Amino acid sequence: MKAREHLQIHLVILIVVLILTYFLLKERFFEILNFNLLIGISLYFLGAILPDSDSNDKGAYIYVNFKNEPLYYLAHLVSWIELPLSKFVTKRPIKHRESLHTIIGIITTSLFVIISISIIYYFIYKSFLFYWFLIWFVILFVSQFLHLIEDLNKRKYPSWEINFS
Repeated sequence: MKAREHLQIHLVILIVVLILTYFLLKERFFEILNFNLLIGISLYFLGAILPDSDSNDKGAYIYVNFKNEPLYYLAHLVSWIELPLSKFVTKRPIKHRESLHTIIGIITTSLFVIISISIIYYFIYKSFLFYWFLIWFVILFVSQFLHLIEDLNKRKYPSWEINFS
């Protein structure tokens, strides 16, 4: 599945969640919208494309469209996690849709990204709240897990067309 499709599906899910949250919280909805939640939403969209940082030819969306930007370098760092992960943990070959497309792969990459962002956050704001660390981790993990589900459906059912003849 192309990154554009992952991002579109994630956007629809996010809109539904925000609408439901608005109707559940009413007045308090705008109280919870703060900078930390915006970081979480950014991580949610990053999770839509992060598992594809293991692409063999570095032709994935995250490499092509974010050339020489922070996400480009983050994707390279995440792809370096794949070597020890595939060699010692998953015992899978190093190629696209292998180690980073597993539960242990998304747990590892989620921890790596969240720890990195938390360190940067601490140095900028001189504060750290552990519950935001947990919230960000869950957001990134769930987003990457959705990516895996989307890829699984594409792999299992290559064509969504139904032949009635």
